Amino acid sequence: MYNGKFLDGNMASERIVKNEILSAIRHRGVQNIDEVHAVVLETDATFSVITKKEDNSSFTLSNVEGLPDGLKEELEDRERDSETPVTYN
Repeated sequence: MYNGKFLDGNMASERIVKNEILSAIRHRGVQNIDEVHAVVLETDATFSVITKKEDNSSFTLSNVEGLPDGLKEELEDRERDSETPVTYN
């Protein structure tokens, strides 16, 4: 999920259904889906729920595979424009 939209193609490739994502959001204590910036399936098969209230700087999502069209470029632009460049290993 990114900015309130389910990424159906990504979900299908990972065999994830909407109820799993909604469950992760509820488990995090988020009451309104509009508060969610992104939900990420981690390598250990858990979900990370990133709310819009959190610091959503480029390093938070930049190394996530399967980003929606345009998001990777947006994150790279943010990194380029930031005063302190983020380095990735």
